[in-house]
Amino acid sequence: MVSSSDILNAKVLIVDDQEANVLLLERMLRGAGYVSVTSTMDPGEVCELHRKNRYDLILLDLQMPGMDGFQVMESLKEIETGGYLPVLVITAQPDHKQRALKAGAKDFISKPFHLDEVLMRVHNMLEARLLHEATRKQGIQPTPASNVVPPTPASNVVPRTIAWIVAALGGLWLIHRLWAVVLLLVVALVFAGTFHPIVVSMEGRGLKRRNALILLILALSIGAALLIFLTVPPLINQLTTIVHDLPSQREQLIAVLGQHRLTAPFGHALSNVGLEQSFERLQTYLVGYSSDAVVVVGYGITTFFLSLYLLADGKRTQGALYAVVPRAYHMRLARIIHNLEMIVGGYMRGQLITSVAFAAFTFLLLAACGVRNALALALLAGLLDVIPFIGGLLATGPVVLTALGRGSSTAVVVLVCMLVYQVFENKVLVPRVYGHALRLSPVTVILALIAGGTLLGVMGALLALPIAAGLQMILEELGVEMPGDDSDDPSARARDQKTEAAYELMSAGSTAPDAGQIANELAHGLRDADAWVEAKKKVR
Repeated sequence: MVSSSDILNAKVLIVDDQEANVLLLERMLRGAGYVSVTSTMDPGEVCELHRKNRYDLILLDLQMPGMDGFQVMESLKEIETGGYLPVLVITAQPDHKQRALKAGAKDFISKPFHLDEVLMRVHNMLEARLLHEATRKQGIQPTPASNVVPPTPASNVVPRTIAWIVAALGGLWLIHRLWAVVLLLVVALVFAGTFHPIVVSMEGRGLKRRNALILLILALSIGAALLIFLTVPPLINQLTTIVHDLPSQREQLIAVLGQHRLTAPFGHALSNVGLEQSFERLQTYLVGYSSDAVVVVGYGITTFFLSLYLLADGKRTQGALYAVVPRAYHMRLARIIHNLEMIVGGYMRGQLITSVAFAAFTFLLLAACGVRNALALALLAGLLDVIPFIGGLLATGPVVLTALGRGSSTAVVVLVCMLVYQVFENKVLVPRVYGHALRLSPVTVILALIAGGTLLGVMGALLALPIAAGLQMILEELGVEMPGDDSDDPSARARDQKTEAAYELMSAGSTAPDAGQIANELAHGLRDADAWVEAKKKVR
């Protein structure tokens, strides 16, 4: 019988080219009571070390420079003539599992790993190795140790799988029933991601988070009040003027269209439109949807204050999130949170910049051409520009129609200038403003906009791009590989392994909120380092 003492005194070799991983595994095994643990960062030394020491277990990484793990296992087969390789593969490439097992490895663990799982597998493999050696040398049938965890019966797997499927279906049903709440939460998270860098910047200047939030609320309130005071009164006056002058402008437009044979049918169709009936239908429509407008305003106020609550209590919320996520995935979660902040913040700031720029351009253009009601039309253009891709085209229609009152030549100039600006915005301004925040291909953008607009209308179209970019980033962080994608970035993978190993050492014994704070600081440091490298590349 193999005793616990025999297992703890077994010889273990750690093979990994990353020093942080070696230190983590050494500390973990020695902390569990293993007394004969050695390591090497040179895969070329493994065979010679095994000849001298005959290790009972080799913890082997696969991706190493000069000689990978598969080549090491082939070399070990020349020493282990019995065909039993005491190798436990630990790697960040789970797609190599079958190949590693076919190459002779007795077990496989994917990074990031759970410490308890590694210790359990090491214990079981060492027991199997010692039993194998006892059987081979003494010709006896040894009895396994009593503390070996038996494999999970297959009968338990099926109910567990069914439970997961039922839980997933229940979650989807709940999301469908509470879609308004889910949408409210998503929008609140978007606002929180937009304001978070501002709050962090004020905290960096010595303000407490509470004072920073109060200052942010005051600044937003003052800005909204100034915007309303400066725009609403003239906007009401100009809208009143538009309604008052609409009959005369229609007559002028009919006259202009009737001067040409090609546009005469449009003038005739416009003359048959009854303005009084149109205004009555518009009034009925607005009154009918007034209650919905009140609900939307209520949702907007709730969303704003929910985003402020998330900012005020962000650390506690993140602590609860880190408490339910396994410790081995904390660094990935931290990277996801930071990347989501970059995506959401970059998207919202980009929307604000492009909308203000479009509104300012429209106002200057109409003012230069002498078109009346320039402010009202410019504000309308800025609001419509929020809608991706088609917002500018939607704004061009009323602007050009209003410019027709100054003559066809003025309308043509306005049309050309609006179209040229939209090309400039899409080709020059948007890439510079958004940068690499979204990283979406044109096909993905179009499909996301169609899907978002189909599911949730205008709100879906507005949220489609940040959600699509966020999902793409989350899939990349979780290591979800497409069937035809065999790409690999060894430097990024090695850096992530080092960071995760450092996090395991730094967060050992910490509570979930403290461990989450450590993960956030590491992820923030990596983001700052990447930004510094990108800046250096641009300078060169």
